[in-house]
Amino acid sequence: MILLLLLISASVSAIFLERLRASLPKDQLLSEHRVHQQFSFEALAGNNTFRTPDWAKNAIIYQIFPDRFRDGDPNNNAVGDGGSGDILWKEWSRGRIIYAEKRQWNELPEELGLGRDWFGGDLKGVQDKAQYLADLGITAIYFNPIMDSTDNHGYTLIDYKSVNRYFGSNKRAPNGALILDSATGLEVFKNMTAALDNYGIKIILDGVFNHVSAKNQWFDRDNDFPTLGAYENTTSPWFTWFNFYNWPNTYQSWHGFLNLPEVLETQEFKNIILGDLSDSVIRFWHDLGVDGWRLDTGQDVSHTFWKEFRAAYKKLNPDGYIVGEYFGDASPWLQGDEWDSVMNYRFRDAVLDWALGGGVAYFDSRLTSIQRAYPAEAFYTAFNLLGSHDTERALTHLAGNKDRMRLVVIFQMTYPGAPVIYYGDEVGMQGLTDPDSRRPYLWADLGLSPDIPLMEHYKKLISIRKSYSVLRTGTLTTLLADDANHIYALVRQDNSTNPNAVLVYNNGDTEKTVTLDLTNLLTDGYNLTDALNYKRYKVEGGKITVQVAPLWADILIGGNVPLPPSPPTPIIIYYILAVSVVIIVVLTTSYIVFRRKKSPGLVETKTVR
Repeated sequence: MILLLLLISASVSAIFLERLRASLPKDQLLSEHRVHQQFSFEALAGNNTFRTPDWAKNAIIYQIFPDRFRDGDPNNNAVGDGGSGDILWKEWSRGRIIYAEKRQWNELPEELGLGRDWFGGDLKGVQDKAQYLADLGITAIYFNPIMDSTDNHGYTLIDYKSVNRYFGSNKRAPNGALILDSATGLEVFKNMTAALDNYGIKIILDGVFNHVSAKNQWFDRDNDFPTLGAYENTTSPWFTWFNFYNWPNTYQSWHGFLNLPEVLETQEFKNIILGDLSDSVIRFWHDLGVDGWRLDTGQDVSHTFWKEFRAAYKKLNPDGYIVGEYFGDASPWLQGDEWDSVMNYRFRDAVLDWALGGGVAYFDSRLTSIQRAYPAEAFYTAFNLLGSHDTERALTHLAGNKDRMRLVVIFQMTYPGAPVIYYGDEVGMQGLTDPDSRRPYLWADLGLSPDIPLMEHYKKLISIRKSYSVLRTGTLTTLLADDANHIYALVRQDNSTNPNAVLVYNNGDTEKTVTLDLTNLLTDGYNLTDALNYKRYKVEGGKITVQVAPLWADILIGGNVPLPPSPPTPIIIYYILAVSVVIIVVLTTSYIVFRRKKSPGLVETKTVR
């Protein structure tokens, strides 16, 4: 019976597949119209004097906060309960000690945000989950600082040419004191990059060049090194690298945090970071396979430094990606001689406000202002994030409404710039601002509950984006911004096999029927396929009419777009069930008859008293 059912199902599927193939339209774009649609990114870029990496224009970036993604090696975990264990800060001049606190994966981060709570995430964990990242569709990872540091966030750098002792490898002295195992830690990094390379996943490191840790050898506030740091003696070779107001306890630090003394841009410091290309920090990590830099607190470093950084790094790696951190209009840094692009918090704010029901025309004006402010090369490599380690989670900002979350993901994956996924957003992670936005990832095998349907939504949208270049580097034109009906429509075009995309978004709570005027854009008879909702449309009289579900979108792609086979209709399902019942009855009856013939002695008897 099972074999028969399989044969019936195979026959039905074959019929549907054949009908699907027969229904696929030919590309109806007229040859003379195609001439007018020869848009290219080079033409769009105009006369810009700089170029940004093509891989960044086409990237899907995943941000990983290393301590909270995956624990691949329990042997390198922190030891301590906050009152004893690994010493993070001795602060000998103040007479107090700060100990590490090892937390369980299902706990929340420490509310005080002291940077002392460690969950065990490491580079081996990233290596172990390379397949997961590849399956999601990731092409690049931005890591929060992985270099040796005292704090879980990594921004208190001790050594620029090392891997954090809790992310790579460490040893312990007989008395239990923690010792960085630098050589082994770098091997851990190499093993991770090799695993990521197998899937073509690039690496972007966090470059912290404005400040260092007070425990850095150059400053040495905790008296950790045999050499004399600037805090210890005014004769220190690094004394002039820091600005002391009243030596030693009053000095220039990042936003007043004394654990983060700012480094002055001395020539000696610049030589270490970028000046000597044979032995610089950027050369060190380039040789280990790093493909780009995210520049921390970009506005706090001089334009001169960033110009020198770009010149040195592009000489070393012309295809390297440079993205700066800035929350506002980054135009001053995007003139072709500093950054490639910027962390696009302006995009994030506009998209999340719109997803909460904000005005469509205002949304369009916010996005248009970004597009006009930035050169095309920077605009198409913009770091388009929905959240980061410095903000509340996108889903939390949206009050936990996953329908609105799905809408912003659709928009993110169909708009110019590199979409950035903050680790765990794809499985519904929530959290308020730092440190709550830095919770451990929701791994199911650790007893947590990832949202699989939301993850599948991410996968689908990433796949659609990667399938059509027009969604990545095509031109961008606003077609409609209708506040009354909550409809926003864009047109994107390039010269690819699928050269046109009509994108229709509905940030309202009800379904809308929308008629779009495509006159002078597409010819009558031209076919468009909704790659998201599996529907087909044809331009007639210069127009198309579509239905857009609430908090949803239509992604209409021109050209020959295959659709998945339609599932069996209810009638087919009922037919299969009916046939199955008949087969069961026939087989059961035959079995009973067969048993009676094989056992003639089975006759009715009466009991005699």
